[in-house]
Amino acid sequence: MSIRRPLVATVACIGALLTGLAAPSAGAAAEPITPSQKPAGNAVRTHDAPALARQDANLGRADGATGERSTTAAGVIELPGYCPTGFAPGKLLNKASFEGALPYPADSYGFNATTNGGATDGSYNASSTISAGYPLLTYVNSTHVPVPAGTRIGMSFSYTGFGPDTIGFSVNNSGGTLAPTTTWSRVALDVTSEARTNAGFLDAFFFNDTSVDSSQNSTMRVDEVRVYTCVPTPFKRGDWTGDQRVDLLGIHGSGDLYLYPGTGTGDIVAGTRVGPGWGSFTWAGSPGDVDSNSISDLLGVSADGTLYLYSGRGNGAFATRRAIGTGWDVFSAITTPTDVTGDGSPDLIARDADGTLNLYAFDTFGEIKRVKEIGWKFNGMKWIIGMGDLNRDARGDVVAVNATDGCLYAYNATSAPALKLHAKVGCGWSAMTWLTSPGDLNGDGLGDLVARDANGQLFFYPGRTGGGVYSAVKVGSGWTGMKFIL
Repeated sequence: MSIRRPLVATVACIGALLTGLAAPSAGAAAEPITPSQKPAGNAVRTHDAPALARQDANLGRADGATGERSTTAAGVIELPGYCPTGFAPGKLLNKASFEGALPYPADSYGFNATTNGGATDGSYNASSTISAGYPLLTYVNSTHVPVPAGTRIGMSFSYTGFGPDTIGFSVNNSGGTLAPTTTWSRVALDVTSEARTNAGFLDAFFFNDTSVDSSQNSTMRVDEVRVYTCVPTPFKRGDWTGDQRVDLLGIHGSGDLYLYPGTGTGDIVAGTRVGPGWGSFTWAGSPGDVDSNSISDLLGVSADGTLYLYSGRGNGAFATRRAIGTGWDVFSAITTPTDVTGDGSPDLIARDADGTLNLYAFDTFGEIKRVKEIGWKFNGMKWIIGMGDLNRDARGDVVAVNATDGCLYAYNATSAPALKLHAKVGCGWSAMTWLTSPGDLNGDGLGDLVARDANGQLFFYPGRTGGGVYSAVKVGSGWTGMKFIL
């Protein structure tokens, strides 16, 4: 940010304008990485903040310096949790709780460490109160910390503040204004974009600004400013909520998409409607994470044969779809076996009209290409299901239900790659109207099956090594109306 508003004040007035002076005590330990309380997720109002920088003689002190607010900073994103979906707090890089006075008094103005107003960490906060009738910008530099390159960086803080004009924060070249609140509120930000803008350092400022409207008193208090790394969480296929448990998605015949969170034991809880407009697909499935953001992605084939990728964003949310292929309407079956090729990215298997299975591989950006034929004479199979790795060789395998005898057959992927018949692993599947493998629902390291019968009852079948399953457990009813279950 490089623009500032005009400020009007004199050094003689400062003592009367600012309150909350106190002598702080010794500092506190810097644990844990993030607070236990959840952030508000909706505190940032606009990306509009003063241009604040360390050792800047024109920060807007009472020496008549002029400037305006920036309206272009938009790189800092407010988060509903302390890290983006697919990431978890890794290492605490810095914490400012103002227990030992302001950390950078030479780069702060009009803020003081005080016990007035309470605190969320220790006893002190950094506080500024500007009396009515005085247009002024006050600020505190809470943080000046080196941050590692190539790493996701999060920042959190707690604040309380209210007044007629603006309170807010500045992080390197970005920032924002904050919603007024008379109680302490927590904020979490993804500041990765700013970690590369200041020679490897992250500078955080907080401000109290009455330079436009000084008709009332304005107060800003801030505490517990934390900067930390966010590291990728282990990816689990079928985890749509980010809690490391496999969930179910259902697309109703009406076109509504529903999310059913898994419990981690094979069961699911009540579903929530994600949104409409999903009913036009002729096939839908999830191969896993195809664009390398540690979140499951969704694929759909439209009536004209276009293959679409919906990049997962967590909690059943998706980015705008993009077309990644055409001509997919020629296939009579498509399945998601996870990684068959062994390159670390998920794959697809598609059956053409003569029963040949074709292997398609994703790259790390979500693009797809045909690899080779890997199976033949599969046109007699009613269902072809990717269950993941069945024999612990780190390659995705499949099971298939023969339309004639209703039996389930397991096929292991080889290094060629190709599919090799392993064994007949069970019979009695003819009565099922839907069969799918969302992933490892019970957390035992093996892919599981979910099946729907003609009465709309939903059953969970725990997977066994080699492709067989254990006895069914009923996990739902009323699923007749679902067009796709995945």
